Amino acid sequence: MTLGICVAIPEGVVMAGESRQGYQGRAGARISSDSATKVFELSDCVLAATSGWAFLRPQGATTHRNIASLVEELKVTLPANLSVKDTADALYAYFNQAYQWHTAQGHDQPVPSGQIALSFLVAGYDPNSRVGLVFICNIPGGVSPLRDTNNPGPNWIGQFDVVARIIKGWDPRLANLGFVRQLEQQGGQQAIQAVAQQLNGLEYIINWHVMTLQDAIDFATSMIQITISIQRFTDGIQMIPGDVAGVGGPVDVALVKPNNRPVWIRKKELHA
Repeated sequence: MTLGICVAIPEGVVMAGESRQGYQGRAGARISSDSATKVFELSDCVLAATSGWAFLRPQGATTHRNIASLVEELKVTLPANLSVKDTADALYAYFNQAYQWHTAQGHDQPVPSGQIALSFLVAGYDPNSRVGLVFICNIPGGVSPLRDTNNPGPNWIGQFDVVARIIKGWDPRLANLGFVRQLEQQGGQQAIQAVAQQLNGLEYIINWHVMTLQDAIDFATSMIQITISIQRFTDGIQMIPGDVAGVGGPVDVALVKPNNRPVWIRKKELHA
């Protein structure tokens, strides 16, 4: 399932992701690899990370392709000096088309309405700009802005329940608890918003604007490593036992600064 984390601070943007890859086997979810590539250098100024489906079979392909190979295919079609938003739009258009073809041909069932098959965090700098931008591409769904480096902070995709518990103080699956659903039935969205506002008081105060790039790297990698450890020692939660340990393997980390090419801080290599 993956965990991808982007940390945008005034000094630059850090993108991190791990390497576990899975698929639905005959008996359920199966881990197939701990060497998948999920962090990408899309251009001279834009990075991306992915979560969700690991394979698609786009039009013209004779078999399923992993997401990394499709990203590489897309990259060669991107014009030079493309803005971050235009890069995110191109990424969305390419993968949405692949997803629509994949599901139309019956290779997998479309995800239910409101759910997401594939997500990308896309972040970087427009040419000659000192303000970094972060977008999310949801397929199906669309492209939405998340933040810029003038509003520093983190964004994450994938299995982020452990990160949310640590930073926010509560698990997003709280919404599925009986008393919360009952509260929603009795008081509607206003009641839920009131609870959410109180829960926000549990969030740790992190001064993102004073972080250095090393701090941002340490934050992203530590959150991924903590998630790997928690999944290693647990078997889901009481209300949803048997969850898949979808986060694992080496952690890749890249960063980009204004008017600089992306730099890989850590990147796994092929070996024998």
